[in-house]
Amino acid sequence: MKAMVNVGLLRAGGGYVSVQDILATFKANRIEVERYEVRLIQPSLEGEDTFVAEVNFPLANNYRAVYAASVALGQDCIAVLWPFGGELIGPKAAEWGDFREEYFHRLEVEHV
Repeated sequence: MKAMVNVGLLRAGGGYVSVQDILATFKANRIEVERYEVRLIQPSLEGEDTFVAEVNFPLANNYRAVYAASVALGQDCIAVLWPFGGELIGPKAAEWGDFREEYFHRLEVEHV
């Protein structure tokens, strides 16, 4: 199943997550990254720098894979946009409230 994910680059406990750490963690959890980019937020704007990726889940247990990646990366949660809607997944997802699509970063559609 394909989805899009947003991972903030600030760790919940402090410090930063590197793109290399995200890619390695996703691979370890069988989350295939098809393409990605990092969105940098201007200091005057609300939000944080974000890893934005289109991913594929070859196995059926998608939720567990994202939850495990969230824990391994020290994130409260990871935002996921599935074909049927979005959700926040991780150990502190409930503290962030509902998925809000207006805050979700998307990759541009590739034209061939």
